[in-house]
Amino acid sequence: MANPPTPLDPISPVVTHGTIVHYGLEDLTVTGILVDSYKRDPAYADVQEVTNNAGVVVGVRMGDYRANVAVDGRVLQNQSGGVDYTINVGDILTINGDNIVITNCSYSGQAKGFHSLSISGTAYSGIPTLLPKGVD
Repeated sequence: MANPPTPLDPISPVVTHGTIVHYGLEDLTVTGILVDSYKRDPAYADVQEVTNNAGVVVGVRMGDYRANVAVDGRVLQNQSGGVDYTINVGDILTINGDNIVITNCSYSGQAKGFHSLSISGTAYSGIPTLLPKGVD
């Protein structure tokens, strides 16, 4: 049933069917960033195939395991309209258990007190400080 018209809106009644509000991904942690989306693509950078005389692959060797990670989110703007959260290409950032070296970082626009932030980077199995999550 529609709500009755209010003094501020005497013509169009407000209709509410339900409210769901998402403020970010609750199981993903990146300090200082309100996360909107997260993507993790584990892969091997070196894949070598062994074929028989007929050209059919009969063996495969994979090496150089890594995880490519991308996060899109928002950071609050400060009183002067800027952003106190600073991050740069080459920095190491922990995203949901992965220590990545940042290869791309982009700030954009502002909406309702937030600035958009996109970060992507890679965790490398051959670098002890940058091991992908789940690799010992």
